Amino acid sequence: MLMIVARDDMVCPADLQLAAYARAREPKQLLTVAGGHFDVYEDHPAFEQSAAAATSFFQERLR
Repeated sequence: MLMIVARDDMVCPADLQLAAYARAREPKQLLTVAGGHFDVYEDHPAFEQSAAAATSFFQERLR
């Protein structure tokens, strides 16, 4: 599981996401980024980080 958490997320607060991550079983990977909920999908520095992490994760896991 790859979980990408935006620290300033007002839609799904980061503390709730991090609590869910803590309960998840391995294998798991966490990326926290600056910004809000939609910044990981938009033209924002968080998008570059989340896209790179997702690409790497999928390349590693789907090969």
